[in-house]
Amino acid sequence: MIHGQDSESAWWTTHPWRLIQTNLREIDMADIDADEYVRQLIGFDATIAMINVGGIIASYPTDLDDHFQSPYLGGDSLERIIDACHAAGIRVIARTDFSKIRRPVYDRHPDWAFRTAAGDIVDYNGDVHACLNGGYQQVYAKLIIQEIVTKLAIDGIFFNMGGFVGRDYSYVDYGACHCDACAKRFRDEYGHEIPPADAAPSAVTRAFDRARRKWGSEHRRSVHDLIKGLRRDVAVDGYDFQRQESNTEIDRPLPRWQYDASSNTRWVRTSMPETISSNTSVDFIGFFYRHVAVSPAQQELRLWQNLANGGGIDYYLIGRLDNHRDRSGFDRIRTVFQFHRENQEIYRGLVADADVLLVRSSHHPTGEERGWIRFLTEGHFAFAEALVDALADDADPPLATVDLSRYRCVVLPDLRAIPDGVAVRIDRFVADGGVLIATGLSGTEDADREPRARPLPESLGVERIESVRTDMRSAMFEVRPAAALDADGGDYPSLTDTDLLFFGDTYVYAHYSAGGVGALRLIPPHPYGPPERCYYAQITDRPGYVVTRRGAGRSIYLPWLPGALFHREGYVNTSRFIYDLLTSVAGVDAIATNAPPMVEITVQRPLARDPDGSAESCVVSLTNASGHFASTVYDAVELRDIRVTVAFDGAPTRAVSLRTGRAVRFDSGDGRVTLHLDTVGIAEVVRIVSKRATTGAVAGNAAERT
Repeated sequence: MIHGQDSESAWWTTHPWRLIQTNLREIDMADIDADEYVRQLIGFDATIAMINVGGIIASYPTDLDDHFQSPYLGGDSLERIIDACHAAGIRVIARTDFSKIRRPVYDRHPDWAFRTAAGDIVDYNGDVHACLNGGYQQVYAKLIIQEIVTKLAIDGIFFNMGGFVGRDYSYVDYGACHCDACAKRFRDEYGHEIPPADAAPSAVTRAFDRARRKWGSEHRRSVHDLIKGLRRDVAVDGYDFQRQESNTEIDRPLPRWQYDASSNTRWVRTSMPETISSNTSVDFIGFFYRHVAVSPAQQELRLWQNLANGGGIDYYLIGRLDNHRDRSGFDRIRTVFQFHRENQEIYRGLVADADVLLVRSSHHPTGEERGWIRFLTEGHFAFAEALVDALADDADPPLATVDLSRYRCVVLPDLRAIPDGVAVRIDRFVADGGVLIATGLSGTEDADREPRARPLPESLGVERIESVRTDMRSAMFEVRPAAALDADGGDYPSLTDTDLLFFGDTYVYAHYSAGGVGALRLIPPHPYGPPERCYYAQITDRPGYVVTRRGAGRSIYLPWLPGALFHREGYVNTSRFIYDLLTSVAGVDAIATNAPPMVEITVQRPLARDPDGSAESCVVSLTNASGHFASTVYDAVELRDIRVTVAFDGAPTRAVSLRTGRAVRFDSGDGRVTLHLDTVGIAEVVRIVSKRATTGAVAGNAAERT
């Protein structure tokens, strides 16, 4: 039972996070039954429901003339549904969408609309795109939010498609908004007219991009402050919980991104440690086929990835559970939801081990970033991800400043825009003994995307960029012996049978700092046909990477894009080299295992440890993506006789499979535990405990079932 508003100011910090979003069509409210709605949620062990409330259409009787009233409110009322959820202990998050207004509302307020460069509106099925700077989002939407928060006993609020929406559901891109409000605000604040969509990059285009980011950030903050001023017990999207999607779409460029759930969860847990990561598994194939589900194995895999990286679990479907036409994934969703219910106390307060920090440019990973996520995952390195803005000393909440001293190595994957203060922190990290790896054009722009004469951080070891060639096809590196690196290198044990490394089309010609030591040698582009002419006659001294010492640490700069290459092409010629670079040159140890690269391995430990260190526990997760074949996700191949070795400070007394409740064989010594797993299906989760950690309720249901 949930006892109404303001009874708990931050319920989301303790409430188990198993969310189901029923993205209701307006017709679903015509015959909705509150008791059946809740019964279905209980059948999934859901603890949170997300339900459509307002914005484009009001799903409750609204008192606001320009909040378009749904004509389908024939079933149980939204108030009755919320009360029924609360009676069952289920929290309710209101889904809102202020990106569009119904055509009759537009007709009364044409100044609220998004406008193309030609001055046209975007009317999609009678829904007109609204501009962030217009009167609707700036003023009227806040009146709607105030009504929702004060009239309905909701527990949280989610904002769908926030910000500037210049693309419709058919993926037609209309560019930036050119409405009078946007034009005036940009002119008043920056002194320029909105640049045309095809304008070459310039100070004006960069200023406009900066302005849109600033306006979006200010608007989100103003909405947050409005809600918290009304009710502090309402969880706000983007602050108290961070909602993201693992989804697919027809005609989306391949390859499919198999680690979206893991990666989405990781950056939130590192960049926003006080925020719940709620990455949802989207049931349907894409916008065009909202009623047909993706494969059951894909839906299940996403949820296991969430849990393995410290997130909540979240499932999203169109319509209601009781009238959904494609139920093929339901059993898999129930499996993971039930597992979490049985082990929710064990998962509370876990923090993942990480030796490597991958720094990202935004919420949406680039190809270079995705490739490095693959390197680290498939090479079984323990790593975290963080947004670059979370590395600032004065990170803007809800971001929190990342403690770089926790990591052995920081990776900048073609991270071009690096704020000056962040560069200083990275320099300090390297000087104190850390290892920096950077690729491509990392550090060549400041926080405002303005070009730098010298890339930062200084520890990068790059004095200036001479030129960038993107026509290097057929060029390669000759793998040089490790002796050339002196004390900075190791060998390349994975490349013993090849003397060559291919690197794709892009190479950065740079001038390096004194003392930098280059490795590998560039073979320039050369003939590749006919076969009789396929040979090269030149090997240059241009490096494949450069190692530069700074203080007690070092940097490793690669003037090419190995991540983007591997993400796109996927050859082991690339990945094996990077594994050797990480271990032999950067000095980072991978998790010792015989599991294949398709198995993601994470280790999580309780944030709160026993003061005297006499009790220890950790959760080892193996998430098996072996069913991902080409563009299809099948059931995972069952693996046998898998070994995993992890650090463990205490004296382990027991290892238990949280999936089966059975004891797992293990060896221990020298501060390590080696698990021996007979089989691994789509996911295995093992809890290792010392004697004191097995006592009491914290041991969970899994220990009781053995």
